[in-house]
Amino acid sequence: MTTFFYTAAGLALGAFLGAGLRYFLGLFFINSSYPLGTLISNTLGCFIVGILWAYMQRMALSDYLRIMLVVGFCGSLTTFSSVIVDIFSLMNQHRYLLAFCYFIAVNALGFGALYLGNRLIMSF
Repeated sequence: MTTFFYTAAGLALGAFLGAGLRYFLGLFFINSSYPLGTLISNTLGCFIVGILWAYMQRMALSDYLRIMLVVGFCGSLTTFSSVIVDIFSLMNQHRYLLAFCYFIAVNALGFGALYLGNRLIMSF
């Protein structure tokens, strides 16, 4: 029971912090004609996952910390559903080229950030 409590508490804390950061990034870029808040939160989250992945390859990361940071924090910071809603909104506004560019940017920056975060840690 204690293990479950610590796991759930770590997950909840990580999710609270990640979702809060995503929300405030969205507010900060609310006046942008481009969904920058979601783009930045997804890119940042992928970068952090890349760093954590590299750490997990080199040393043991406790299950509690892994769940709190990867599943909780990064899982709530990044959100595929927000990306899809942003793309759908741009398409509903008949901004098809911008929707396509956003789709490409989200995927390219997300993968690139994960790769760079991983390489950064692996280089040490």
